[in-house]
Amino acid sequence: MAPVQLCHGIATLDDDDSDHEKSECIHRIRTAALPIMNAADASKLHFSMDGILLEMDLLRNCSAKSVRISEAVAQRLTGGVSPEKATGLRSGRLKTLDATAGCKLVLPVGHGKGRTLECGAAFFNFLLQQWQTSSRLQAYLPGRKVLYCTFRPQSGVLFVKVGYRALGQRGDAALLGYLEKKSKEMKLTNIRGAGLFVLPLPHDHQGLVDPARAAEESLKSALRDSPVIQSTPSGHHADVASFSSSLEYFFVAARRPGYSPLQALTAVLRGFTGDCELMPRRAVASGGLGLRTGRKRLLPWRSEDSSCEPPAVSSAGSSESPCQGVEEGSAGLALASALRSRQKIRAAAAAIGPFGRRVSRRHNAFLALPAAKRQRRALSCP
Repeated sequence: MAPVQLCHGIATLDDDDSDHEKSECIHRIRTAALPIMNAADASKLHFSMDGILLEMDLLRNCSAKSVRISEAVAQRLTGGVSPEKATGLRSGRLKTLDATAGCKLVLPVGHGKGRTLECGAAFFNFLLQQWQTSSRLQAYLPGRKVLYCTFRPQSGVLFVKVGYRALGQRGDAALLGYLEKKSKEMKLTNIRGAGLFVLPLPHDHQGLVDPARAAEESLKSALRDSPVIQSTPSGHHADVASFSSSLEYFFVAARRPGYSPLQALTAVLRGFTGDCELMPRRAVASGGLGLRTGRKRLLPWRSEDSSCEPPAVSSAGSSESPCQGVEEGSAGLALASALRSRQKIRAAAAAIGPFGRRVSRRHNAFLALPAAKRQRRALSCP
């Protein structure tokens, strides 16, 4: 390969180099040219903006997550606007932004095109021609929404929550903090047998006005009416006597003999997405089993936690109904028709006066019990 020559930070190649050699050289020196580029060469850069994202010809097809740039390049991109002139909220106070860290072009998580221009704890907003604190960056990035189905073992069944969420800079791991704040019963980190499915939005929903919300309703319906699993609606307290009207929480058990609840849930989600290799992931943080300290991460599922692969169906049993030999409610869950939403219970209690208030107090006291005790008491009722 012919040697690469650098002239004021710009790489040049000999004319007799092959196309393959030129491509390799260009990819190798692109990230090395920007940190040392002077003002004269920076003025020749070609770039375009799409919102707060910047596309540069020199970095096209570059896979590096972060690329350092010289001060001359930053001046060229921002039109001479310095972060030292801007203020933002830092540690609860309005302060001038820190510009000592140096500027870089960062590839946002989940976005194939465009980079953000960042300097320390600030980013440059090309729409306003101003620097802003990085805590406001997510408001300007295009949203990447996914479906999720999270589960946690509880008294022989799975306590499940489904929904959709826009991912931020941390990607799928950003779901953990959000989900664990939604319910005390939905703690996933370092819990054996607990995990999370992350599902893409179905392609046939993309043309709808709100594809993420429509896909969430489709997923809820698929879980409620599946012949593979028995799902009983619940609430965010893992209620067994009432449920939320949004129907995002379920208790899930398997209908098919020989299936565990997780195997049945995996089979339903694979059928919904069309992905025959869909697997859950587990939430892990440093601190040991049961503790949730340090940064949380999503790691691949382990077979020793519990098997999620549905068992192979023999040809002799393939013609049988998936519900054959399994009666409604046989998995230890209450019949869906026997449950009432929490709003209905409160409305009925208010309609019948003082007696209703006593019923409401008894219901609230029931909800205050531990989840396992609530489930045992509800299943022991005639």
